Amino acid sequence: MDGNKGWRLDFDPEKVVHVNIFDFTKGKGLGKAVKKSFFLIVLNKSLKNFKAIK
Repeated sequence: MDGNKGWRLDFDPEKVVHVNIFDFTKGKGLGKAVKKSFFLIVLNKSLKNFKAIK
């Protein structure tokens, strides 16, 4: 990651586990930045383990 493009794995109690992808190579203004979020399907047992290590 160079700060302009990258991704991160996040956990949110409402959104659960998801990946955020961003691309600011054309700037951060309206219509320039690319931001996407993908939700991951996690089994209940795995989710409990993920919460325990956060």
